[in-house]
Amino acid sequence: MQNKGALAPPHAIFANNSGLCADCAHARLIRSDRGATFVQCQLSITDPRFAKYPRLPVLSCGGYAKQAANK
Repeated sequence: MQNKGALAPPHAIFANNSGLCADCAHARLIRSDRGATFVQCQLSITDPRFAKYPRLPVLSCGGYAKQAANK
């Protein structure tokens, strides 16, 4: 059974083609019921300057914040 709307770090799947989103603290990986996968920018919730689902690869972004490394 697939976890509907599951969130996962985007770097796990999109490391090679998502640009800055791959290791951004504000990016979340969204999987649809149909199996499609999207990167969602959490900054878009409170700031309209950011696209909810940015066109990939993102090469520059004013909201980029490198995700803390897991120990």
